[in-house]
Amino acid sequence: MSTENKTPQILHPHQEGNLGILLELLKKLILHPQVFFSGLDQYKQGLGFIFAFGLICHWIGSVFEHLWNSLLTISIERRLQNWGQLLRQLGGDSESINSWSSLLQETSKADTVKSWFQSVSSVILDPFTTSLYILFSAVLIFIAARILVPSEQFTISDPRRRVTFDSALRIVCVSLAGALFNFLPYIGQLVAGLISMLITYFGIKETYQIGWIRTSFIMFLPGLLFLSIFFAVIFGVFLMIAGIAITSFF
Repeated sequence: MSTENKTPQILHPHQEGNLGILLELLKKLILHPQVFFSGLDQYKQGLGFIFAFGLICHWIGSVFEHLWNSLLTISIERRLQNWGQLLRQLGGDSESINSWSSLLQETSKADTVKSWFQSVSSVILDPFTTSLYILFSAVLIFIAARILVPSEQFTISDPRRRVTFDSALRIVCVSLAGALFNFLPYIGQLVAGLISMLITYFGIKETYQIGWIRTSFIMFLPGLLFLSIFFAVIFGVFLMIAGIAITSFF
């Protein structure tokens, strides 16, 4: 096999527009994730480009997510107000209904301001929080891969298939393309999560050339580790509060 077939073509900004590269990357990643990773397409661009790709996809998905959440909140508020008007027409206790309507209006205004502030702040902070998520997830996947991937994979001739932090970082970044499915109302978050999991699965499996059992353990081990730490902290706080309560009681 010739060297030309082994080395992926590098696309530079002056050869093709960045938008065109992003769309082509996204199309192949979503439609053919296994082919994408088996061909090591995540290495056709520099790490900075792939990192920016992940941030952009997640930011767009975050905008849609907050849009649908805001519309859902407004829809619920209007439905509650319609119920109040219906009760008035049916001749209910006017004093109770007026009190409830006033409470709904005050709550609606407060919720609208709170929802708007949370949406705007979340969208603004999304690139920063997503960057932390990418780094944290990549570290966990890298550690899990170092434990579960066969040792011969560390010295394989193709450096792109070795277990490195760079390879884990690229897998996490491209998996964020699933966030774009947040454009779907109501079911977007579920679909986005499933697509991201699917991309991560094929990314680990095809990049490190391992079976589905090892791949599944590597993919879910970080989540299990995080949950274990979370529940351990909660349990520790509970024991501390219980200890203080018992000491003060006696």
